[in-house]
Amino acid sequence: MERNELKKKDNRASKSRKGEFFIRISLVCASFFLCLVLAEVALRLLGYRYTPMMITSKTLPDDWRMLHAFNDRHFTYDPQLIWRPAKNVYPLNGDGFRGAALSGKAGPGELRLFAIGDSNTLGWLSLKGTPAPNWPVSLEEYFDLGGTKLKVTNAGAYGYTTFQGARLLRELLPHEPDVVLVSYGCNDAHLVHTSDEDFIENTLAHRFQALTAQTARSRTFQLLSAGWDTFSAKGNAQAQEQPVHRVELAAYVRNLEDMVAQCNAGRARCVLLTRPYLGNSEDPGNWMHHAPRYYEATKETAKKSGADLIDVYAHFKDKPEFFVNDSHYSEAGHAEAARFISGELEKILSTQ
Repeated sequence: MERNELKKKDNRASKSRKGEFFIRISLVCASFFLCLVLAEVALRLLGYRYTPMMITSKTLPDDWRMLHAFNDRHFTYDPQLIWRPAKNVYPLNGDGFRGAALSGKAGPGELRLFAIGDSNTLGWLSLKGTPAPNWPVSLEEYFDLGGTKLKVTNAGAYGYTTFQGARLLRELLPHEPDVVLVSYGCNDAHLVHTSDEDFIENTLAHRFQALTAQTARSRTFQLLSAGWDTFSAKGNAQAQEQPVHRVELAAYVRNLEDMVAQCNAGRARCVLLTRPYLGNSEDPGNWMHHAPRYYEATKETAKKSGADLIDVYAHFKDKPEFFVNDSHYSEAGHAEAARFISGELEKILSTQ
């Protein structure tokens, strides 16, 4: 009897210890969860957002990626594209683009055209009620091929290179455009300390992008990501590297070839546009010193891949009256680009 009583007492004591253990574990988990919630609330109240691209430099003042990804209301950080256009921020539509919505199918006598490129494609982002010229949407006014008109979506974005362009195109092609205009080259040639591809491949946000979108939006997770990027030995080593192009020339060619191949697979006609700019430079630290190689590479890629080409650079060369600076159209420039490109596009499509 005494032995049985002892066993019962031991069993009760064991169960009690187990109960206390589970209570403690539950309290620890609850406390940890509460700390996460409080941290998340505090970070949101403080306005904290993940800013992994600590790549600005006094020696490389032309690196605008930090601004585009985190400090411009027209764009938002994206772990695949580094940044993407925000939705429903004037003059961007619900898809984050200009012109026709992605879901807008071509009507009778219409062709669906998508334009992808950088700031010179996106055009001016004026305040509501003021002019915001952009040549792609203006193509609708000029183009007329035997009564056939264009329905245009302008999917350009400030600061984009072919690195983002090739990835963005994969998202766009399921919407079945008939024609895709591709205009990159200036930003690809810019010198930075970390290329677009290396940045994406070596941030914690990219490594964990398989997690849910809700997790990626968590400020606590973003803070941990920033900590990883700061103390990562690989990241620190990269910061000491010599300047590189945002997209090296060989990668630029591969990206263009990839976009041509994507269009062919999606039964869209791919038209490569050379990127217009003014001037030249003997300074190896200036993007214009390298831009001629990207210009020639665009023409050569079109020739080798069988893609159509519109030599926009040649048309605008030495015509400063159409520019507000060395690489962006004025209002008159956007109108002239729409007129010229529509005429060249009519010639291209009349041969199909």
